Amino acid sequence: MASTIACLLSMTPELIDCHIQLRFFWNRQLETAMSFRLRDFTGVPVVVDLGCMRDAMNNLGGDSNKINPLVPVDFVIDHSVQVDVARSENVVQAYMELEFQRNKERFAFLKWGSNAFQNMLVVPPGSGIVHQVNLEYLGRVVFNTDGLLYPDSVVGTDSHTTMIDGLGVAGWGVGWIEAEAAMLGQPMSMVLPGVVGFKLSGKLRDGVTVTDLVLTITQILRKHGDVGKFVEFYGEGMSELSLADRATIANMSPEYGATMGFFPVDHVTLQYLKLTGRSDEIVSLIESYLRANRMFVDYRPKRPHDRVTLREMKADWHACLDNRMLLLVGAALVAKKACELELEKYLNQLGFHIVGYGCTTCIRNSGDIDEAVASAVIENDLVAAVVSGNRNFEGRVHPLTRANYLSSPPLVVAYTLAGTVGKRANWQSDSKSTYIHDPPYFKRMTISPPGPHGVKDAYCLLNFGDSITTDHISLAGSIHKDSFAARYLMERGVDRRDFNSSGSRRGTRVRNMTIILADAEYGSGSSRDWAAKGPKLLGVKAVVAKSFERIHRSNLVGMGIFPLCFKAGEDVETLGLTGHERYNIDLPSNAFYNMSSET
Repeated sequence: MASTIACLLSMTPELIDCHIQLRFFWNRQLETAMSFRLRDFTGVPVVVDLGCMRDAMNNLGGDSNKINPLVPVDFVIDHSVQVDVARSENVVQAYMELEFQRNKERFAFLKWGSNAFQNMLVVPPGSGIVHQVNLEYLGRVVFNTDGLLYPDSVVGTDSHTTMIDGLGVAGWGVGWIEAEAAMLGQPMSMVLPGVVGFKLSGKLRDGVTVTDLVLTITQILRKHGDVGKFVEFYGEGMSELSLADRATIANMSPEYGATMGFFPVDHVTLQYLKLTGRSDEIVSLIESYLRANRMFVDYRPKRPHDRVTLREMKADWHACLDNRMLLLVGAALVAKKACELELEKYLNQLGFHIVGYGCTTCIRNSGDIDEAVASAVIENDLVAAVVSGNRNFEGRVHPLTRANYLSSPPLVVAYTLAGTVGKRANWQSDSKSTYIHDPPYFKRMTISPPGPHGVKDAYCLLNFGDSITTDHISLAGSIHKDSFAARYLMERGVDRRDFNSSGSRRGTRVRNMTIILADAEYGSGSSRDWAAKGPKLLGVKAVVAKSFERIHRSNLVGMGIFPLCFKAGEDVETLGLTGHERYNIDLPSNAFYNMSSET
């Protein structure tokens, strides 16, 4: 990619102004190059689709185990908390329990996905917001793959993925469909954006917060016109901003219209990495690599007259904690916890009782097995058992066990809880589920994809004005008791207190061919995949608007919905469209779309 960029820099302005696409291919010899961050509302559909792809692969006679993300995917569950009552003590634990009760099916499904698919890490609920987890734990800054070093980069299915730019990691939000395609080996393509430099000088006065600063930055950049551009912050004022302040400014990139708001790595970044538990060895490696490649900036005082008075030193003194001290504290807590747990009672609850001190299982002295278990073995011709002993001869543990697999005591308990020793490669969906259904667009999947085809005799489903957001298209938040969704759930026997949220339950049914008419800024707001999926299942084949939000436009394309723009100076009003027409969209082989309407 470096040679491509160097080539671009030597081109004439006229050529640079053309739409030049860069395709970001990761080195296929590497296991990691670009990583993905998912949250549960946009991540659950990814796991559902991957699972359904495995089913489709099985139906086509292929190896379903080959359906795996090709790059690292970190899935942070942070969107499942619902607040019923506030201003009360000790609600954290209560809400954690409620979160698990309400989302038991979803969490079980995600747990399966984390075990069934390679390259997928699931960060459990209660760990924090995805962007903060990314900063404190997941962000690497520099990758080290078998001694080969290269910069970290990330794309996420949340528009505020840009928060990681504050750590010196290039990252931005993409549509769920684009992310899923990239996970499976498709390149990510984009028009090379312009770069806007934003110089920071001086420091904030007392009483001025980073909120004041970021709102001012947003105002300045909006006036300048930076939509879709890369913004890089620089200048000696950078050293006066903490990492948290930088992350706040980077987080607001969607608000000031930039694809990302980037802060290069400096001494503040390195201090933050140490503070959040990265080892001295890793931090030293990051610094050495970035300095060697001229990607490290240093705005600290270097000259004798850049003095700091004694009373001001406190502001430059950053809190730190030796990792060895953390380990000592952790070891003490583990010892304390082990004494309090009374593990024996938990083993007893599962039927693992201490019956004596001597040889039992290995010489068939452990007694009879439960009659129900014995009946199940005989009636279903079961063969094997898993034991924590040291003998696996036929019938050695019990006459009914013709094969015995030796395992450790923890694994025996784990297999007992799981009910199986196998790892399910495919998710078994429940037809009664109101959360997870097999999406219909995989049911008619064939080895060769169907060719492009146009739209004939389509109705206008909706005729919108300006600034239609993804929230307008696909609701988030709690489900109102008088809504159609609430009525559907009650008909399915779901109690009102178990409604959960619109984000956790998405779905509709396939309808006839339709289009949507809109004005400017269609699809702005959150990068909500269901704002494209829902219309697809409603039969929407095209959205015709004056302009589109970048991520939503990508999602529409990924779902096979044409994002069509009116010609300059034209819109619904100037063309006299009412939405009562019938629409045809021709799709010639040269991929230029021509639209005509017939009353």
